[in-house]
Amino acid sequence: MARTLHEVLTSADYRGKHERYSEQFVNKYNDMADEGNAFSLNLGNIERFDLIGCQGITGWSGSAWNSSSRAKNMFTKNNRQWQVANLASEKRNEQGVDVENTLTLLLGDNFYSDGLGYKKWFSRWNPATSTTFNYNFTRQPYGRSYAILGNHDWGLWSHGGSDDCKYKLQLALNQVEACYDDSAQTRQWNMPYRYYHFTTEKADFYCIDSSAYPYDEDQQSWLREVYDRPNKNTQKWQILISHHPLIGLGKRNPFNPKAIKDAYKYSKYFDPGKRKTDFRQQAPYQPHNDLLKCALSDFAFDVILSAHDHTLAGYYINHANKKTFQVVSGGGGAKREETTRRYINNLIDSNYVVADAGLENGGYFLQDQYGYVCMHVDDEQIDFDYYWIGGGEKHITVQKQRNAQQNEAENLHLIE
Repeated sequence: MARTLHEVLTSADYRGKHERYSEQFVNKYNDMADEGNAFSLNLGNIERFDLIGCQGITGWSGSAWNSSSRAKNMFTKNNRQWQVANLASEKRNEQGVDVENTLTLLLGDNFYSDGLGYKKWFSRWNPATSTTFNYNFTRQPYGRSYAILGNHDWGLWSHGGSDDCKYKLQLALNQVEACYDDSAQTRQWNMPYRYYHFTTEKADFYCIDSSAYPYDEDQQSWLREVYDRPNKNTQKWQILISHHPLIGLGKRNPFNPKAIKDAYKYSKYFDPGKRKTDFRQQAPYQPHNDLLKCALSDFAFDVILSAHDHTLAGYYINHANKKTFQVVSGGGGAKREETTRRYINNLIDSNYVVADAGLENGGYFLQDQYGYVCMHVDDEQIDFDYYWIGGGEKHITVQKQRNAQQNEAENLHLIE
């Protein structure tokens, strides 16, 4: 029988790799590394972030279907990945952005369709010379970037190689290997581990491997430890970076019949003993997003940054008894999805999505376009600017919500 993710992650081979990444993390990030928390960084005063997801379709890595372009354009600047990356670069130049105060956050599916280093044997793959890495990252004008994994980065439901979980994990870990390669080609690429945390002066960012999270006990324990750390500043924004939105508007909408088989597409790799009928067979269905949301039910976030759906969207969801703003920036290059809107009202009526009068369409913003999102973080508000090819743009401001714990901490500070 095929191995479960748990069996692979608890093997001596993987434990050895984990220890090696821990040592490399400390050596590379040095003074930025938080000694008290694994894979945790302090990045200082960063306020501007470009959010780009579902982008990695250039060159041999992308299939013609995923490329959103004719096959002959997959190696040229005529494809959508190049166009969105250049749009972000042009906006930075127009606005006179300080590059030292800016990061690009790559929200997963960085290398379509089958992951980075897709081969039966990995001994020949080298991040310093990889053409796939060069086309999808080095040549793109993303600048200094921090990336997370998406489902395609695991090579899930790929068209070749092995279906064994160990093989899939190695595809994902190749992007971590690139982080520690220290070559000219990988210098601006950061993925310290499959999951990691970084803090700035105004926000905490929890970067998870959302494809594996519901099946990954170590990752769940890590998030609990870093989220509940004793030295945490509760005044900061709490931001989750997850390839999968916790609630999707399109074909992973739990009221859309297309979502009925979604969770099984993951469990067949991570927990092969499960059957399709182990997941709810009537609406609301159980897409992988729903399993992820349940696994994160004890963690309250102000904002969630995601991709997965090949569109641009912003809407409030009900999560952990909190009104949380869900960003979707999945228009980075992969074939655009036409969102079926007929089931969105079910989300609102059932209180999955919290309608907000400040957004369009009766409570949510949605544009099925190629583009990206620029995020500017201030103490009490975050400004999101959505830009898409053809000159479209949308501005949304999210105000910080105060809770009792934050108010108590602030009152104590004033008394002191």
